[in-house]
Amino acid sequence: MDTRENYAGVPRHIQILYGVGVSYAIVDQIFAQWVLYYYLPPAASTLRPLLPPVLIAVALMVSRLVDMVADPLFGYLSDRTRTRWGRRIPYLAVGAIPLALATIAFFVPPVAEESNIPTFLYLMLIGSLFFGFYTIVGAPYNALIPEISRSRRDRLNLSTWQSVFRLLYTAVAMIVPGVLIAAFGGGDDEFGLRVTMTILAALAAAGVLVTVFSVDERKYSGGKESSESFFGTLQRIRRNRSLIFYLLGFLFFFLGFNTLRASMNYYVQDIMGYGTESITLASGLLFGCAALSFYPVNRLAKRVG
Repeated sequence: MDTRENYAGVPRHIQILYGVGVSYAIVDQIFAQWVLYYYLPPAASTLRPLLPPVLIAVALMVSRLVDMVADPLFGYLSDRTRTRWGRRIPYLAVGAIPLALATIAFFVPPVAEESNIPTFLYLMLIGSLFFGFYTIVGAPYNALIPEISRSRRDRLNLSTWQSVFRLLYTAVAMIVPGVLIAAFGGGDDEFGLRVTMTILAALAAAGVLVTVFSVDERKYSGGKESSESFFGTLQRIRRNRSLIFYLLGFLFFFLGFNTLRASMNYYVQDIMGYGTESITLASGLLFGCAALSFYPVNRLAKRVG
């Protein structure tokens, strides 16, 4: 039976509850801004370096390779999943808490005085788990937009609420940590960092679970199914030149954006000479400038395409 026969659009409250679930953006910000900081802290920090740069680079490169494999794999599996709850929501339910735990685990590594190897292997393992669960949550979450929408208006509304909440979550993850680390740590940056990241990771999981328990995927999707093969999907992507150019632009954007996020803490503490709490002010100014650009860029895009 088609549950969308009398479809009248996705209700506003469902749009909002869907947007709440993009809270996993918090752990993305944590990874980009604080993981490198923790394992290779600035000289001005009270933290001590845990690994040399080359081992951090290798561990995170392996993690990203896992991410590269996981993205198309879980996208394909999600497309072909059939459950009473739909084909996207179950992945969010399974991945939300493990993703939060993997995020917290970054900040409690084993440290052996005689060797870096245990810490190196730990970072590589936790990084791989983090990106695996990030994909399990993120890919199906984004796929919910075409899944539960029927019209362009639905897709636009869902995308808008996702963007609004992503903006809010990113603001929290960028601006709040500096002050919380100083407040909880009381001079002990490691303790303050662990408490702060635990709170933020729990918030990320809670937001995803709100979407899991409040958005009835099958009610709005009508139980969509896919018969596209894995390699058939890859072939369609390869033939879509517009998508390829979009992905290239996306690649260069995030290359610059992630470089900025990873280096900001070092700039504030080592170059500017300020304490951990000043990272909040710098992050707030950076985020504020970006937020002010949204409206004029949106207007410009509508005018010139």
